[in-house]
Parts: sequence; structure tokens; C-alpha cells
Amino acid sequence: TRARRPARSATVHDELHPRRPDLAARLFEPFALDLRSEVRPGMRGWIPVVPCRFAGGVLRTFWHSDYFHSSARHADAPPRTRADGELLELYEAIANEPDVRLDMALAPRDLQLVSNHTVIHARTAYEDGPGEGGRRHLLRLWLSL
Repeated sequence: TRARRPARSATVHDELHPRRPDLAARLFEPFALDLRSEVRPGMRGWIPVVPCRFAGGVLRTFWHSDYFHSSARHADAPPRTRADGELLELYEAIANEPDVRLDMALAPRDLQLVSNHTVIHARTAYEDGPGEGGRRHLLRLWLSL
């Protein structure tokens, strides 16, 4: 398994602000986030999420680009503006810059702890090894403070 692109969200924010100050304030306003669940009558398939906020003087983020993008599939989701699209693309581009991102190779029995509020992270494709012993076993534990 190979993990990649953990980047400090504060670094991405600090890099984005001077490049596009016209977009930076939008990070502190709600975006539609796709719930990616079965939508039943009377339910919304998305929720408003503010990607960035300061708590106790510390920048906290909830960044999930794919879910921000896919919220557009819901007819009742707020339409994304051109500036919103530019912001999503620029945020991802900065997070992927070589001096911002960090590539990691995880070996069997490795443990990775990541705070979704301070680190942006993603995973590259993987292939299981041969036989039952070669199957990837990923456990996620979501903690909320």
C-alpha cells in the first residue's frame, strides 16, 4: 500500500492566500459536501460544510475535494460558481506541489495516524499481494473531539 499527498492544510491555506486573495475568503464559507449515501424521499444528499475555520487561534480544515465536486449531482445543491471551481482546483494544485506534499510508502503492520483537521491526505492505487495473506487490510477509526 502506498499513501501519498499528506500536506499541512495550514501550508496550503498560507500558499493560496497571496496567490488568489480574491478566493481565500471563500474557504470560510459553506460548500455543498456530497453525503454519497442513498437518498430517500425527504432527504438531502448533501450538507453544507465550511472547509476552513479558526478554533482557538488554530486553523482547522475539513477538505474533501471529491465530495465537494460530486455534490453537483444533486439537483437541490447550491450551484458552484466559476470562482468555486477555481478555488477547488488551486487548493488541490497547491497540496500536490512537490515542496508541500509528502509521499509515504506503508509496509505491512505500519500504522498511520492523520488528523483530518490539519492534514490533507489521499491514497494512490494499490494491488493486493498473492494469496489470502497478501490481501490489504485497512481499518479506519474516526474520532471526534
